[in-house]
Amino acid sequence: MKRQLLIIYFLISTIVIFAEPVIIHISPTGSSDITVDGLSWENAVSLERGRNLVNFYNTQNPAVANEVWAKAGTYTLTTDAFQMTIPMTIYGGFAGTETLLSERNWKINQTILHQSNATKGVIFSNIEAEATFDGWILENGSKTSAGSCGTLYPGGTLRNCIIRNNKTTGAGVLLFTGIAGSTKKITIDNCLIINNECGISPVVTQIAANALVDVINTTMANNLCTATGTGVAIGISTATGVTINLVNSIVYGNQMGDQTIPTSVAATNAVKNLYNNAWDVAATNGTRANNILLTETPFNAPTPFLGIANGTTKMFTAIDTSDFSLKNGSSCINAGDNSYVTRTTDLAVNTRILNNTVDIGCYEYAVSTSVPNIKTLGLTVTGNTISLPEYALGKTIQLFNASGMEIKQFKAENRSFSISGKGVFIVKVSNDIYKVIL
Repeated sequence: MKRQLLIIYFLISTIVIFAEPVIIHISPTGSSDITVDGLSWENAVSLERGRNLVNFYNTQNPAVANEVWAKAGTYTLTTDAFQMTIPMTIYGGFAGTETLLSERNWKINQTILHQSNATKGVIFSNIEAEATFDGWILENGSKTSAGSCGTLYPGGTLRNCIIRNNKTTGAGVLLFTGIAGSTKKITIDNCLIINNECGISPVVTQIAANALVDVINTTMANNLCTATGTGVAIGISTATGVTINLVNSIVYGNQMGDQTIPTSVAATNAVKNLYNNAWDVAATNGTRANNILLTETPFNAPTPFLGIANGTTKMFTAIDTSDFSLKNGSSCINAGDNSYVTRTTDLAVNTRILNNTVDIGCYEYAVSTSVPNIKTLGLTVTGNTISLPEYALGKTIQLFNASGMEIKQFKAENRSFSISGKGVFIVKVSNDIYKVIL
């Protein structure tokens, strides 16, 4: 009998150890009702309700592994920043039908955390928790102190995120705050930080004492500090205990109020490992290797202005339709270090390493319009309307811009769809690739 009980206990323990995490589904229109469990898309809950459910599962004995899946749309904050003060992983990029994490696409299914309070940031973590936002757009934070988008403490991670249109009269889009003795890192991975604005240098990040920071395959561009004079993109307020690993990243097109280009990384005497980056003003100290000095833009179509959008539809559209992927011939292509790569896809959900070596920045240079098997016949074009061949019905259609960035993906329920804008586009139907010129 005792042997049977031991076997039963072992089986139960094994089930607990290898159990799949509980998936909490949220949506912009999700329920805040405490009786709704969020365990399916049909029973999706609000962002805050989802956070409360995370806390519930975390406090069970033993704790129950869980993660949050967010349906595409805009989640509007009306009071304070979203509190990342408990262990959590919140994945954006879902259409609201997926059953596997691998099915999400944050490029197509834009998931936005939008701050509507004129004095608050977007995110805030105040303890040493493993808290991750993955596949989100974080926007519209507004503060009078450092960290307009938000503050991250050890354990905080932003991955596959776009940080845009945040403003502070203080310093930095993001504030990294360390804890003495902590071994956990603050991580920014595969992110795009663009068109944010501050009143005091540094322009992009302010790193405080004891912070251990990894910034990997991230692009920081077209951010503005309205102050004049010398500035830096990545600043370090106190060097004590600070280590920053800046790898495979682009720092370009950021500017001070008098049009001075800030230095990429502050010369503060912290531990700085700066490898395989591309910048328009080089760092002057730290351990540096294989970095590239950029003398022209590496991007296809960056926003035509610096800092935040001015509130007009035209300016917001410019951010949405900008293209910070690498242009053909950029020196950032195949210039990174593979040993630091943590993701299999880039920010456009394209394969991360092509041609054996990772590219610098958040986007991997992908499809070229000169590929020999691209077809020019088989589709018809009328104005901005594309008519697909008959066999395309029911197939997955992928639309790429000329640089290979996927900009649309859908299942063809009829034979025509429209493209906004002009230029060269690639339409992929099953294994057939068509070149379209509008």
